Amino acid sequence: MSDTRIRVAAGWAAAYGTLALAWAVTGRGYPFGGNDPAPDTSALRALDPGVGAPVFAAVLLTAAVALLAVPHGAVLRSTVPHGTVSHGTVPGSMVPRGAVRFLVLGYLWLTAGALLLLVPDVRLLALAGYLPMLIAGLPFGWPDIDYGTVFTWTLGNQVLALIGGVLIARAALVRQRRTAGDCEDCGRSDGWTSPEAAARWGRVAVWIAAACPAAYAVSRLSWALGHPARRRRRAAPRAAQRRCRGRARRTGPVRAGRSGADIGARPAVG
Repeated sequence: MSDTRIRVAAGWAAAYGTLALAWAVTGRGYPFGGNDPAPDTSALRALDPGVGAPVFAAVLLTAAVALLAVPHGAVLRSTVPHGTVSHGTVPGSMVPRGAVRFLVLGYLWLTAGALLLLVPDVRLLALAGYLPMLIAGLPFGWPDIDYGTVFTWTLGNQVLALIGGVLIARAALVRQRRTAGDCEDCGRSDGWTSPEAAARWGRVAVWIAAACPAAYAVSRLSWALGHPARRRRRAAPRAAQRRCRGRARRTGPVRAGRSGADIGARPAVG
């Protein structure tokens, strides 16, 4: 199973790296920088096709090689002797030397981080929030928008980058655990932790996980209750505020607020 994760991640990196190589060779198809129709919120807005496409190709193809190859001569010792089986480890698996292991894993984690944090931007987050509303309203012609301006080539590549980042991060974690002699599924070693300690930090992790979507739900609930963004509210005439709230109720923001509040509340309660 763990080898399948590594192969899938390497296959994705090789395929997307080859696509990026085609962008570099043909000069067409690169979705970021100057080819992005709305680059204001993108971290890649200054990365023009002449530089960005070769960088994408080099980074991803190198990641594919790093996922599949253990450099020759980089083997230190066997993690688990043949004939001995411990939880989640592979008998006879080999551990790369410290420096090589650090470089390979560091490169994979940096690549995954770039795909997850630099390539996507706020548009992908907005789409995730409004997607249920867009799907539910599509048969009824609501909201009245051009879906071609929402589902763009740039946004599609952000989704691909997000998927690839998750795949590479998961594969890097498997490789990291394997070369450390830990369980490849849960990461535990023989001296992992006590049940009492796990219960303590587990409760903290659960509260943090619940607080994040709850904060999002509260902000969107304020829309549903008729309180749009409060920026410059004191300077705005009361009549203008009333018109803004009325227009919000007649059109989309309040409905979007109810949808967003529901989206944020469900994970928090779960």
